This record gives sequence, structure tokens and C-alpha cells, in this order.
Amino acid sequence: MWDGLTGIAPQRAPLVGKLGDGVLRLDYPQGGSRYFFITGGFAQMKDNSLSLITSEATAAEQFSKADVAAKLKEAEARVTSTPAEADKRRRDIQRGKAILEMLSRVDNKI
Repeated sequence: MWDGLTGIAPQRAPLVGKLGDGVLRLDYPQGGSRYFFITGGFAQMKDNSLSLITSEATAAEQFSKADVAAKLKEAEARVTSTPAEADKRRRDIQRGKAILEMLSRVDNKI
């Protein structure tokens, strides 16, 4: 959820949790997985149904490694002069690294 990994299986007890920015892996019952990068939100498990509310959910296949790597490099080189700018820089770096890790997982089919 917010700062770690939470697996949600069928028939799980009810749950409400806050989501952080990061990778969401959706595993299909018939096999296979699909990856998304999400930006925060909430998850609710109730009556064997999972609901996710997030401001962004982008499928892994929508990203280009080259574009993400370029944005990460730009964020790492960005000079900041205010706490707000430093926080945005930190979030952009974390986002870029998380997306590149997700794309590596997809490429390696982990």
C-alpha cells in the first residue's frame, strides 16, 4: 500500500488502505500479469471485490524506456532553490526509477 507491498487475494477480509506512487501488478486467474504505474489513491476490498481510486494509472506498455530515462536524467540534474522544488525533484527521481524498474520486470517477465 502506501510504503510497501500488499497482496490481495480472493476472499480477503475487508480492507481500506492508502496507496503511494508506485507499481501496481495485476495478476490474472488464468495466468499472466499486467503492470501499471499509479500515483497515490486508495484501495478498498469489500465483498470479494477490489476497488482502486487513483489520479493516474498508466499501463507499462505506454512508457518508453528512453523517454523515462531522459526525464530521470533531467530530474537528477535539476537545480532547486525552494523546498517545493526540491520535493518535486525528489518525487520525479523516485517516479523515474520506479518506472524503469517496472519496465525491467515487464521485459524479464518477472
